[in-house]
Amino acid sequence: MLLAFGGAIVATGVWSIWGGDMFPAESDPTGKPEDWTEEEMRRWLRKVSD
Repeated sequence: MLLAFGGAIVATGVWSIWGGDMFPAESDPTGKPEDWTEEEMRRWLRKVSD
């Protein structure tokens, strides 16, 4: 019984690590472009140049 419970815990951990997005995509910058950070500007430029 204890091994089954431990297996369920390990399976849940593995699923949460590999089942979801480890590095989810960042959202598009919002607001006025004058207020964007340099990284937001670069991300926007990469998106529109594709």
